[in-house]
Amino acid sequence: MKKKMDDYKLDGKENWEKFKTEFNHDMDELGQAFKDLTVKNVK
Repeated sequence: MKKKMDDYKLDGKENWEKFKTEFNHDMDELGQAFKDLTVKNVK
């Protein structure tokens, strides 16, 4: 991930902004996945 971040920084501000948006979305999904691990599906 560090390499990917460095690559986007070198490509310019527009690509960096796109990367940040995608990264934030991915982190939100990851957080939700961890949250879903703790949900008990008892019927």
